[in-house]
Amino acid sequence: MGLLSRFAGAALVAIALVSAASAGVNTPQSGWYSGSPLLGPNTLTDLACAGSTCYASGRFGTLLKSKDAGATWAGIVTGLTLDLSRVRLAGGSGDRVLVGGGCALRRSDDGGDTFFRLPFTARDTGCRDQLASVSFPTASTGYLLLSTGRVLSTADAGHTFTRRTPVPGGATDIHCTAERTCFATGPTGLIERTTDGAVSWTQVANFPGSSLVGLERADSATLYAVGYNLTVVKSVDGGATWMRKTVHDVPGANLRSIRCGDALACLITTEQGTLVRTADGGENYTSVVPSSDQTFAVSFAGPTRAVAAGAFGSAEVSNDQGD
Repeated sequence: MGLLSRFAGAALVAIALVSAASAGVNTPQSGWYSGSPLLGPNTLTDLACAGSTCYASGRFGTLLKSKDAGATWAGIVTGLTLDLSRVRLAGGSGDRVLVGGGCALRRSDDGGDTFFRLPFTARDTGCRDQLASVSFPTASTGYLLLSTGRVLSTADAGHTFTRRTPVPGGATDIHCTAERTCFATGPTGLIERTTDGAVSWTQVANFPGSSLVGLERADSATLYAVGYNLTVVKSVDGGATWMRKTVHDVPGANLRSIRCGDALACLITTEQGTLVRTADGGENYTSVVPSSDQTFAVSFAGPTRAVAAGAFGSAEVSNDQGD
């Protein structure tokens, strides 16, 4: 398909990303302040950071990059105009970014200067199995979770894919902690694990009545999963066993993603566009309001530096773990 950054039509999208839009007003005494307040007009729905390098993706092909931990942002041209629901980093490198949604997935190994297409579908529109999640534990090894629960793996950075065993009962998110070890959350409260590169899956937890939709690895031993109706579950033994944490003192909401600065301090996004914080590993919770705009994505650009993004391209940063 060639180097997508040369497409003139896509360049118009990048110009739109930095046009003036409704910018959120920071809440007084919130500890958050604006990073590039005129990013809009498109809503941002996902974030990924490696050190001071961060990427934010969202509606209508929006992809932004920050080189200073969210203080300033610039648009990146991918050649896509569909909603980019997922942005991830291969092997944790700020230069190797994957972004996609629906039937399309793109990868850059030069920090977003050029992209190539990952051919998990025949075309970028009209596929039956859409992208649900993606995880690349190394630069070359990666796993795609599709909307039907099917799993594809690659050993060559996404140039080719191999079908693997679908996650039993379907899945909503996948997170790989090693080259052949991954976890998947399910819509019925299941957590499945593979240790053989998705050749087989083993159920490691079951929380009936809970729809789990987001995974995070906080450190080598600590993992979290979140879901509907304020569901938070946690593992402190590398994912072998899991326990439910009681979420209290915050309004009811469906949790959608969780990101952590360390094993104790985590920020959780909700479908309603609010943000929930725990500073003690899920024992206690508070609501935080980075902006008057809704917040849909959060990440950490270091142990204490939190980055949030959301409606109308709003972006905020905090230097105290989002407190």
